[in-house]
Amino acid sequence: MGLKYWWLGLAVALVMAAVAVIRHVQAGRGNPAPAGAPVAHTDRIKKLPRYQHLAKIQLRWLMVEAISLGLACLGVVVVVARPAWVGVDSREMRNRDVMLCLDVSGSMSQTDAAVISSYQDLVGRLHGERIGFTVFDSAAATVFPLTDDYAFISDQLAATLKAMRTNQTTPVLEATRVGNRGASLIGDGLTSCLQGFDRMNESRSRTVVLATDNDLSGTPLFTLNEAVDRAKKSHILVYGVTPSWADSADRTDFTTQLARSGGKVLALNTADPDTNLAISHGIETSQRKALLTMPTARSFDQPWPGAALMLLGLAGMVLAAWRTRS
Repeated sequence: MGLKYWWLGLAVALVMAAVAVIRHVQAGRGNPAPAGAPVAHTDRIKKLPRYQHLAKIQLRWLMVEAISLGLACLGVVVVVARPAWVGVDSREMRNRDVMLCLDVSGSMSQTDAAVISSYQDLVGRLHGERIGFTVFDSAAATVFPLTDDYAFISDQLAATLKAMRTNQTTPVLEATRVGNRGASLIGDGLTSCLQGFDRMNESRSRTVVLATDNDLSGTPLFTLNEAVDRAKKSHILVYGVTPSWADSADRTDFTTQLARSGGKVLALNTADPDTNLAISHGIETSQRKALLTMPTARSFDQPWPGAALMLLGLAGMVLAAWRTRS
């Protein structure tokens, strides 16, 4: 659940608050004495038990009327802000493309196996999405393109994980070490992962899960900043996974850059068994938020909370007004 136009709801709330303050100030200035003959000894009347009982009832219903007015105003604010919800089994949530993007440079060698393990856990929690896998160092290489063949995806991830754990080389991993521009070229790697998305004319949720320590060692064609700009332009969310031991300055820069695409960065702790689950939930949450803001995405408006508050408030006001005047 999210608010599409929270800023508009806030503006309406501020206007209502300003009107309430103005009315309160005007009431505090006092009203002119009503016309008619004065009545003496009214203090005796006010001390009568019957009078005090009726006064308490009157005050009680005035409070009900004030609270009801507040509920009605709150309902108006909620309706104006347009609460919306994206369900897990909605068409948009199933039309998702997820590109796994892994830095296989030397500085990540102690963490890549854990990252792939988290990828396996993520894949096990997805249903119907297309998934691709790209690795990079000084160059990028595609392990497999976007596909919804989950048996094939599982086999490829398992084979890559085995190669990482046994320090075996594969043609794909060898392809990432060509060129002489350096190593761990994060901007180039992310750009290559972005190019792995197809069917860009379709309304789909697109996410890159980028795992790197952001330890640049060379001269890339694209900086991380430029790569994130390309992701933003294509409405692609970039979610980051970084080792818990990564340099704090590199992690801060990584977090700042990815936040511009709407993604977050989660530290991968190989000693924490709950990290994989946290990564899966984090990506799911980020994608839901991204769908609410995508210009081509559909969402499900939920006007009933605001409407219910308005109806409840109006009913309370009508009842209170009737009781105070009866």
